[in-house]
Amino acid sequence: MTFIEEVYTELTKRTPINTDNFSTDWLGQSRSYYTSIKSRHIDASSQSLVHLMNKLTLLQEAMSVGRHDLLRATAHEHGQLCERIAAELAQRSCRKNVADLPVRRMIWTAMGDVLGRAEMSIMPVLIL
Repeated sequence: MTFIEEVYTELTKRTPINTDNFSTDWLGQSRSYYTSIKSRHIDASSQSLVHLMNKLTLLQEAMSVGRHDLLRATAHEHGQLCERIAAELAQRSCRKNVADLPVRRMIWTAMGDVLGRAEMSIMPVLIL
């Protein structure tokens, strides 16, 4: 089972969504995206996972202010799922040797420069 299949299975335990809706609204892709990658046994793109984290974070924020215990519990579960996705993205960036050490150092330096110029509310995300 791929990572995105695990995420979909976990998400559908508490949120009624179908594969088409998951593809478009949750992953930001075409209607058949999830079905297609599932049938080919490949994982979702990093861009799709970031889109999913954005959606989960918005829902988490909205649900966490509610007074109903079920809403707050779901918000907490969304937060935990976001943490798992973030860990997957971090592992992907470490696993892929898309650049040699000098290039990675240049990217790291450039990231520091961007962070030095950026507003504190804007944090860049590097996904290789």
